Amino acid sequence: SENEDLFVALRAFFEASSMVDRTEFSDFVLPLMERAPSIAVMGWAPRVSETERSTFEQSARDAGIADFEIWERDSKNGTGPAGGTSEFFPITYVEPFEANRAVLGFDLNSDVALRQSLGHMVATGEPVFIPQNRPGQIGDTLTDAILVGPMYSDGTARASGARSGTARGLLFLGFSPQALVENAIAQINAHDIELYL
Repeated sequence: SENEDLFVALRAFFEASSMVDRTEFSDFVLPLMERAPSIAVMGWAPRVSETERSTFEQSARDAGIADFEIWERDSKNGTGPAGGTSEFFPITYVEPFEANRAVLGFDLNSDVALRQSLGHMVATGEPVFIPQNRPGQIGDTLTDAILVGPMYSDGTARASGARSGTARGLLFLGFSPQALVENAIAQINAHDIELYL
């Protein structure tokens, strides 16, 4: 599908570079989003171990995100520092940026639906489409489904049986409910519709 093709393009972009900075990410994904109106948000969440956490958070602050920390939602939908795990996948790059700035640092590994799919993703190298039972929020962008998949240090690691330790992080695409409906309607051929009175 078009959305999977966009994910493949994004992963190839990351694989072609040892380091993608925030500006490079923005310059690459924004033109893609302009050509694919059903995509409401695109982002990158690198794999960060517990021992790397403090250094990683400070590096993000030094890069211009002054209040950056790795966080999670609690059972009452409040927020707090992420914990209880040996590794995190904090959202570090996201576009559109201003509309989704508040989600920076959110640990995707703390999301129940994503965590349940994580083992399958890193084992197969394939992205997973995760529908929501109700519209979910990524920052200020309303999404009703996300496509999430692992990115590896090199393309050869994407073979079946790849180990979780080789995953550099997670790439994700979020879909706009309204845009999905509009796109589906646009695909309908009016000549195939018959009206009866």
